[in-house]
Amino acid sequence: MSRKRARTRQSGAESTQPQPTTRVAQWRVALALVVIVGAVVAAADWPALHSTAVFQDDDEYLLGNGLVLNPSLESARIFFSEVLNPSTVRGYYQPLTMVSLMLDCAMGGSPDNLLPFRRTNLILHVANAALVTVLLLLLFTKPVPAALAGLLYGLHPLTVDSVVWVTERKTLLAAFLSMVSLVLYVLHTRRGTRTTLVASLASYGLALLAKPIALMLPFLLLILDWWPLQRFNRRAMAEKVPFLLLTVMGALVTVLSQSQAAGVTPVLVQTPLIVSYGNLFYLSHAIWPAGLSSFYPVPDPLSWSNPTLLWSLIGSLVLVGLLALSLRRTRALVVGWLFFLIAVLPTLGVLSITQVIVANRYAYLPLVGLVLPVAALLAHLVGPSDGGSWRARVALVTGVVLVVAVGELVVTRVQLGYWSSTESHYRHMVSVSPNVALLHNNLGMELARLGRREEAMDCYRNAIALDPGFVQAYNNLAVGHYRLGQREAAAAMWQRALEVPHDPTVRYAQVHYNLGWVMFERGDYQGAASALKQAVDLEPRWLLARRKLADALVHLGDAAGALEHLQYVLQFERDPDLHCNVGALLQSLGRRDEAAREFQEALEIDPGHARAQQLIRSLSDSPSG
Repeated sequence: MSRKRARTRQSGAESTQPQPTTRVAQWRVALALVVIVGAVVAAADWPALHSTAVFQDDDEYLLGNGLVLNPSLESARIFFSEVLNPSTVRGYYQPLTMVSLMLDCAMGGSPDNLLPFRRTNLILHVANAALVTVLLLLLFTKPVPAALAGLLYGLHPLTVDSVVWVTERKTLLAAFLSMVSLVLYVLHTRRGTRTTLVASLASYGLALLAKPIALMLPFLLLILDWWPLQRFNRRAMAEKVPFLLLTVMGALVTVLSQSQAAGVTPVLVQTPLIVSYGNLFYLSHAIWPAGLSSFYPVPDPLSWSNPTLLWSLIGSLVLVGLLALSLRRTRALVVGWLFFLIAVLPTLGVLSITQVIVANRYAYLPLVGLVLPVAALLAHLVGPSDGGSWRARVALVTGVVLVVAVGELVVTRVQLGYWSSTESHYRHMVSVSPNVALLHNNLGMELARLGRREEAMDCYRNAIALDPGFVQAYNNLAVGHYRLGQREAAAAMWQRALEVPHDPTVRYAQVHYNLGWVMFERGDYQGAASALKQAVDLEPRWLLARRKLADALVHLGDAAGALEHLQYVLQFERDPDLHCNVGALLQSLGRRDEAAREFQEALEIDPGHARAQQLIRSLSDSPSG
């Protein structure tokens, strides 16, 4: 009996089990793989640091946002206190994102130096790829499959827009905090500690302060409970109650704040079409990332008569049927698809909160669901350790995945190349979607900024040809004429813009303002005042328009009307020249004491202000009434 045991021990000693065998050594290998994944992802996306491109919303979030550009505790307080109607960024509540951009400004970031912003974006993306790897490792306990799947996630071309676009800090930050919450939740299920569950809840709450894409996280946790955690029970449901309370609060804040900014319109009739279209769009681009762009037009018409949408619906129904059949062998495919679909649901435009239905950036967090079954498959292929055959399987699986990863890397670098400058970015989008007037118009605006006015005007003409009701393109074309010295042509184009059938979603204030400016230049003060008043009526807080309107009213002899507009501007601007102008109007109306106070206010701002000193002297020298 002792000899048999000896042979057994000897057989165990001679076993070809893969090394390392100790738990500590295994975690060291896992940590090393996580670091390697992060390093490879960082190297792949490194060109993002040198991009000079800016895109839609960058002006609102950064380039023209005074609170972000002037970091302070007061700015942070405003970001967190403005819940339903943010003053600097229209739309949903996202204070954590705004504070993070402000901190980048504090570290040297500016409109002329975008490196700090893109550096933080890259760090967050690398961290997210690492967290995906950790999550997959916790779920499937296989380091190599987890690292390979995490690598596929981090290198995927669909993530490029979120990394290089400054405004997409919100997506990266919300995804990072959501991933932390997911990892902590899985740790809670493994260890059973309340601390990690509370930490997961806290991380979820922070994710909601970055962007509402995290709203569906409690449902993602339930999906993981069903598989692979295998704990879909009453206790698991009860644990989600605090998460769901945060979800309800976050959803209410999002809908209310968005409705005040741009409106929220349910599109329930088109919901099956929108969901099925987005479902197949993302799945196909995740598997074969060709023809990628930062802007995809909404299918037109958005109805059952559109063959693309109808086939998407049919394809989605077929896919659901195939996934149902797959349940006979594994839950992995169904779980991966459900994770993806639920995560992407808030961005599909069912409530018409966004201006687009699909976008690469919307796939950033949902992609985690698509790599879940990949990690499960790789873990199954690697299987238990059994010596040489195990090593051969690992080598084969690793080789195949690395080939796919290299393909992703190539496409990712190509996409990053399109982002090298604003012009190259828009030219690529126009090449992918040549019939979108907005893209031609925005390309023209960038060319105009570069001083290439004739090329810019051609772009505006293309935009108008594609969309004869595109007011902004008319306005930009008129500005082009104006800057080329063609004043009459500019005025005619602005007048033509105002003749476009009224669209309540279009802002005509800029057109009225520009038309008023031209009329003022040619001495038509009555026409200028009429146009500028319409601009102010449409945009009451447009201070520059109020100043120009006051100038026109002064020329018309309406000092009281001019005073009203300049006093409004004084509520927001502390300018000695403005105080002098207000004082001069008060003086002309015989209100000498008030005029004197305005002149003194100008001197308090600038003690050496020559005009204020002269006006005070003139006031004291003139006889009182």
